[in-house]
Amino acid sequence: MFVVTRKLDSKIFQGTARRQAFANFVGRQAKEFKSVSKARMIRSKPAGRLYPRRRGANFRRFHRASARGQRPAIDTGKLLNSIEDRRLGEFKAEVFAGAEYAKYLQSERLDRPIMDERDAGEAQAKFDREAVQMIRTLT
Repeated sequence: MFVVTRKLDSKIFQGTARRQAFANFVGRQAKEFKSVSKARMIRSKPAGRLYPRRRGANFRRFHRASARGQRPAIDTGKLLNSIEDRRLGEFKAEVFAGAEYAKYLQSERLDRPIMDERDAGEAQAKFDREAVQMIRTLT
């Protein structure tokens, strides 16, 4: 009688290693989405009104606001610095703008999207592609 045995020692068969790899992957994707969102806000070219801003007795600066449909223009950096990522569970994370006025900018009334559906679609497609690659590394 001829017997063949094969030990299944790939990481994909190791529950703990597989779960850790997926959990790390989700966290990395959230951090990358946060970075992309911030970079797009920095690179956007505002086309709205020009506002004078007073800073002291003889110092004056100007701020160009964003127009409808554009990402919010950076003035103080508070909104930009409030974009964060947070783990919600082992395989779940979110990216959000924590500034108190972010929801008003994002609303349909003001239409200054910090993150939009196109961003989410691109992130999902990237997630899907890289998930397949990550699974291949486990085998």
